[in-house]
Amino acid sequence: MPELKPCPMCGCDAREYVDNNGLIIKCNGCGLQIYRAFVPAAEWEQAGFKCREAWNKRSKEKETKCQEPSASN
Repeated sequence: MPELKPCPMCGCDAREYVDNNGLIIKCNGCGLQIYRAFVPAAEWEQAGFKCREAWNKRSKEKETKCQEPSASN
């Protein structure tokens, strides 16, 4: 399965989650996410590949550095 690229919006790392029979890829910095709902058990591997492929797709490659949001007081 392809490795996840950094977030296309902020450049931070992303994580993959499972939620109620769905797959989520979510940015640890800005919270951008994609979601693939209702994945049958027989299709987990293919769904994971497609979800990662969608996250990694870029209209054009550019380097973005992670700027995690600062905590507000």
